[in-house]
Amino acid sequence: MKLNMKLKLRPEYVLLVAVFLASLASRLFVAFGTPNFSYDAYFQLGQVESIRATFLPSFSRLFYSPHPFMPLFHYVLAFFSLFAPLHAVLKVVPNILASSSVFLAYLVSFEMTKDKAAALFSAASVGFVPVFIFSTANTLSPYALAVPLMLALVYFFLRIGENRFVALFVVFLFALVFTHPSALLFVSGLLLYVLVLYVLGAKSSRSELEIMLFSVMASIWIVFLFFKEALLAHGFSVFWQNIPGDVLAEFSGFSVFDAVFRIGLLTFIAGIFVTYRYVFEERRRDVHVVISLSLMVLALLALKLVKLDAGLMFLGVFLAVMSGEAYRSFFEYLGKSKAARMLPAVSVLLASVFILTSVAPSLLYRQSQSGEVPTSGELAAFEWLKNVSSEASVVFSDVNEGHLVVAVSGRRNFVDSNFLLSHDIGQRLSDMEKLYTAKSQITALQIMDSYDLSYIVVTDRALARRNVLSLSYVASCFSVVFEGEDTVIYEPLCRVSS
Repeated sequence: MKLNMKLKLRPEYVLLVAVFLASLASRLFVAFGTPNFSYDAYFQLGQVESIRATFLPSFSRLFYSPHPFMPLFHYVLAFFSLFAPLHAVLKVVPNILASSSVFLAYLVSFEMTKDKAAALFSAASVGFVPVFIFSTANTLSPYALAVPLMLALVYFFLRIGENRFVALFVVFLFALVFTHPSALLFVSGLLLYVLVLYVLGAKSSRSELEIMLFSVMASIWIVFLFFKEALLAHGFSVFWQNIPGDVLAEFSGFSVFDAVFRIGLLTFIAGIFVTYRYVFEERRRDVHVVISLSLMVLALLALKLVKLDAGLMFLGVFLAVMSGEAYRSFFEYLGKSKAARMLPAVSVLLASVFILTSVAPSLLYRQSQSGEVPTSGELAAFEWLKNVSSEASVVFSDVNEGHLVVAVSGRRNFVDSNFLLSHDIGQRLSDMEKLYTAKSQITALQIMDSYDLSYIVVTDRALARRNVLSLSYVASCFSVVFEGEDTVIYEPLCRVSS
């Protein structure tokens, strides 16, 4: 008796895997476009290296102020680095995690639409949200893990009436909370969902209310444990992350055109259509869960409680998940109309628009990312400091380069992009600008003395941001101790007596 062992693959699964591979290939194209990572990625890299060496993350004294964070993402990367070279792991694993959102988007969309083609459309849309690729392909961002975890939680919440999904929801919730504080965005979205149902005259099920209350309490408690010092220092204003007003205005501005470009035209239109339809015309609990999350992101963007790229990334992902419902409705209507024979042509047109407005921007990002990645010359300068300077040295650099001082040089930095627990960030940023633009040598030396700075690292890129060619005060009392192709390091020879 012969057993038929042939495995029949369903076409939709083959297409789903193809979408995943295409998304991953696009991400790797961006990630390997440069051998280096983005500036902020070096904070994450330093944590991974610390976990590899000591099994513990580094809350290092080398940072100019304490830097609380959630460490699960770093442990995941450190674990995979046991089996492959660290650099390859850091380039590949975050992109595999982020691309796994394709599968989870398919599950969520299919749960809402019961339509395989619509679910595939949503999966492709999530896989090619341009800002999602911008924010995670080469940045070692915890969002690469947080986004798929959040999509998994949405799927489990939609099926929370089934007992087996309750345990999965709890496990993934804790994973999200220990990955990134964006867990608070998710639980806030659930609260808004309950409120929306109440306004619409509907009631949440008992299982939904129970899991929502548990999620809110557990998330707030764990986040408080990690960010207790910041909460006590800033109170409610901790949500603005202690960012100075001028810096906050610089990266939190909101433009509809910018949003459309970063999210993708087709995804944006489809998501907005579904939001309008199910807020003002129809009522469906499953769709309202994702709509509530989208509205919560919009509220956070409006209040400047989230960085622009991060907010648009979550908004783009949620709109992409909902876009499957727009796809289903559109083709269902078209199939019943006299234009049914035009279905193939319309499909080709939509695919072309999707490629032009989502896939193409994702790939073209490689051409514009050079300004966000340190050059080999800059890294060589910070490596030089590691080998030559004393361990007690304090190094001045641009705010964007601050994590390089700690991760690459192993020295204490003057400032970096994490402002949360800095008690004098406004003054530090002001003094940073003065050290780049000051004409008086006395002014520069006074600033260096006040922070006990040992070296000044000056990159061409930092000078270009300020439209200056060089430091005006280094003719005397400063010695050039390193000079590379695009970076110079100065050491003060004089001090100003107090």
